[in-house]
Amino acid sequence: MDFDAIVSTTEVFLKKYFVDTLKFSYVWAFSKDSQKIFLKVALAYFIGFLLLMGGIALPVFGTALLASSLPSGAVLALILGIVLAVLGIGILGYYGVLPIFNALNVRGYPQMDWTIPSFINFVLLKILSSIYAMLSVLNRRLWPLAAAEVLMLIAFLYAVFVMRPGAAAMLGLVFLFFFLSIPYLLLVVYNNTRQLAAAPIFLQGGKGKRQALEESWNLTRGKALPVFITDYGINFIWNTLVQVLMQMLQFFLMPLIWVGMLLGFLAPVVLYAFIIILLIVGSLLMAAFSAAFNFIMAFVLVGVYDGLVKYEKEKAGSALPGVARKSTDLKTLRPKRR
Repeated sequence: MDFDAIVSTTEVFLKKYFVDTLKFSYVWAFSKDSQKIFLKVALAYFIGFLLLMGGIALPVFGTALLASSLPSGAVLALILGIVLAVLGIGILGYYGVLPIFNALNVRGYPQMDWTIPSFINFVLLKILSSIYAMLSVLNRRLWPLAAAEVLMLIAFLYAVFVMRPGAAAMLGLVFLFFFLSIPYLLLVVYNNTRQLAAAPIFLQGGKGKRQALEESWNLTRGKALPVFITDYGINFIWNTLVQVLMQMLQFFLMPLIWVGMLLGFLAPVVLYAFIIILLIVGSLLMAAFSAAFNFIMAFVLVGVYDGLVKYEKEKAGSALPGVARKSTDLKTLRPKRR
């Protein structure tokens, strides 16, 4: 491993694209087209949150109500709750990808037609990406580490539920499992970083799931460290800022909550109305914050991907002789047809 090359690549990449990606992460807030998409995503999140909360609450609170009037009321409440929860999660996932399309459009990349089958394929891509990362499918040199961790996990579970060994043997298995877990988790983080560009590659259309993962792996070769610093660093900055804003909002809303609780002691109807209003307002705020943070992460993702593409083009351009190094458009290097 050439550490000098890694340090050099990291320094060059961060100097060129970290600040650019950071600025790109909030450019959507000043675009009317992006603002319209943001409102659509926020509204979808609001509906999705309500359905999800209803799906969770219905089996808990609706069981007694339905059971009193129907013989199989508890089962019906559970089925309805699952249906509502699945619908909520589906809406959150389907509309949660729109910010990536918006970011691709801003950077001038093509986008695939977004349909239900496309959404299902994208979900399968995310599942396949997780499997690839956990089993280190594309990182064959370190595959034995992933295999050892999986075998160790199987041995640990077998020992717990089947063999039931003594304290010393169990302690040894636990020690070995956690000893392997530290480098294995680092391996999974590394693999996920290398596969980071698979989503924007896939959403442009024309690439299959495996092809998108392999192309991302090739695109990030030798650049895992700067990609990790840029993506996770900027997301950490924004996540910290969003958490601070939410804490400040909670601080200002707390007096209103206490007033509502006080009025509720005087009139129970007021308390019920206040709880409903609070749930609606809380869901709206949660939807707005979630949509905004999703936009930020999507624009950071596409910003990192765009930086990788530009970095590869610049590196290819610098390797060409003479006038080719001065060219800013690789299309001008193609021979003209006569």
